[in-house]
Amino acid sequence: MHQETFNDKLPASSGAGIEKQDAQRIDDNAKRAEKGEPQVGGAAGRAQVASKDPKEFDVRGGPGSMGNKPVQDPVV
Repeated sequence: MHQETFNDKLPASSGAGIEKQDAQRIDDNAKRAEKGEPQVGGAAGRAQVASKDPKEFDVRGGPGSMGNKPVQDPVV
């Protein structure tokens, strides 16, 4: 009986196969970007960020947008 350990060698992934898949994913993402469709995540499976331009995000409003103003104006 053989007990598997962390030191056992796993079958190595083909570097050429990974590069080919990555190149195909990049090409597909370029086509998707032209159509405005969501893109496929990278090799680590992370979702792609549509844009990193901060000017494209609306930062106004939301909690705390009025500074230190009280929730209700005091009635005198």
